[in-house]
Amino acid sequence: MVTLDEIQTAYYMVAATGVLVAAVYYVLNLRVSQRNQQLSLKTQELTLKAQQQASETRQAQLFMQIFDSFHSRDAIENFLDVMEMEWSDPEDYMRRYSAKKNRASMYAYGNYLEGIAVLVKRKLIDPEIIYDIHTTNITEFWEKYEPVIKYLRGKWGTPLFYSLVEYLAGEMASIAERRSVPVASSTGTLGESTQ
Repeated sequence: MVTLDEIQTAYYMVAATGVLVAAVYYVLNLRVSQRNQQLSLKTQELTLKAQQQASETRQAQLFMQIFDSFHSRDAIENFLDVMEMEWSDPEDYMRRYSAKKNRASMYAYGNYLEGIAVLVKRKLIDPEIIYDIHTTNITEFWEKYEPVIKYLRGKWGTPLFYSLVEYLAGEMASIAERRSVPVASSTGTLGESTQ
């Protein structure tokens, strides 16, 4: 016959085996969980890398579109027309260039810069990229047309007229300052004069 001691011994062995099985299951579960976490981290890293590459590709595409449009014959002619115009003050500008045909180049170039400014302001393109290809043209345009634009803001009651061009010119001046590149300024609003 089986004694009470034997039953207790068998019971302890079954209980110990249960604890051992539970401990092994717990350790295996921990290892699987750690592997899953590592895989999840690797997946996140790959996803972030893919997103970064997509962003860089999008910026490169935007850059090429801006670069191509800036170097188109029409853009070059507009910029040259705009920069060749001469006047003594905003009212003189309005007298000399009141015809739509004469102001079309200024509006075409200004609108182009407004579009670039939207991309910069919404952080769709790095302003450093724009600085590398456009800084001189942007600051020259703003410095030359700032008095006319501010005059037109008051005359037309449109305080935001070409405000994004002003923003973009300010960004270019900030980058020039960070890079320790002097920006010539006849008005003193964009940076120190090189003269």
